[in-house]
Amino acid sequence: MGTKKLSRIMLIFGALLLAALIVGLTGYLLVEDVLANGKFPQGVRVVGVSVAGLSRTEALARVQHDLAGVASRPLTLKVDNEKYQISPAELGVMLDYPKMVGEAYRAAWNVNIFERMVRRFVNRPGQINVSIVATSDSNRVQTYLDTAVNKINRFPHDAYVDPTSGKPVIVPAEEGRNTDMAQLRKDVDAALMRPDRIAIVKPGRTPAGVTDAIFGKIIEINIAGHKLSLWNRDKLLVEFR
Repeated sequence: MGTKKLSRIMLIFGALLLAALIVGLTGYLLVEDVLANGKFPQGVRVVGVSVAGLSRTEALARVQHDLAGVASRPLTLKVDNEKYQISPAELGVMLDYPKMVGEAYRAAWNVNIFERMVRRFVNRPGQINVSIVATSDSNRVQTYLDTAVNKINRFPHDAYVDPTSGKPVIVPAEEGRNTDMAQLRKDVDAALMRPDRIAIVKPGRTPAGVTDAIFGKIIEINIAGHKLSLWNRDKLLVEFR
């Protein structure tokens, strides 16, 4: 009888101790959560820049400093081996730092308090990374694209032999290119919201009628130099004077 009573007492004591630990731990985590209010929790980033442990004012200053390179990065249009670039200032592009910081703060704290407490206890913070928020002048962007498309688009160009350098030079054919403006504008708008600001242009293609594969043996007649030359493409085989 005494053993059962002792066991019951120990069980009650253990339960009370466990309850006290749970209440104490919950209280501690709750106090930690309250004290952390006003600052960014661990795991929060703005366009890859960590703002963990900072106030909103401190986070704004850090983001403005660390994203200065992104803010000044030009828009780049890539097509084949060509690049067309323009500065963000010419497009009226500006990063909205306060909005990015505000979105990050809301996302970090718009989480159930119990989830925050559990994550703090197991040291597994939630991962938040806010993307670029920027404004631009739509008319300037469109004016630039209108100009760029005139350089990107072209008619197909047949291969030919250019003798002006004193020897036959095979100029390769070029495909025709025709860019869909609506798709290009969509791609550029998306690129302006990425750190790299690179838009890959995907024009439609029109093949040339004549490619350089048709050129094999070439006879060059130089009247002024009184000579006749036989070439195998760019390699001189024989010359007569």
